[in-house]
Amino acid sequence: MYFIHLLDGVKGINQYQFVQNELNRITSNIDAVSELAPGLQTSLQQRITNKIDKHMTLEIHQVDGIKRTRSGKHRFVIKARPN
Repeated sequence: MYFIHLLDGVKGINQYQFVQNELNRITSNIDAVSELAPGLQTSLQQRITNKIDKHMTLEIHQVDGIKRTRSGKHRFVIKARPN
């Protein structure tokens, strides 16, 4: 629930989504108005890293849109099931 509002209000970000594919790794997919400036990416990295366990790895990926569910909802957080 916490991640749903973590990046609310950050100028230039249209949508974002956090995906946990592994126990110790989170990927943040960010759909931004334009390419993320290095300073903004560093700021986002620090903002998110400060809120997660110190043993977690964070990857930030800029994407062109975030896919919605079949019902049209935006999922802010996805915890993938291990294979």
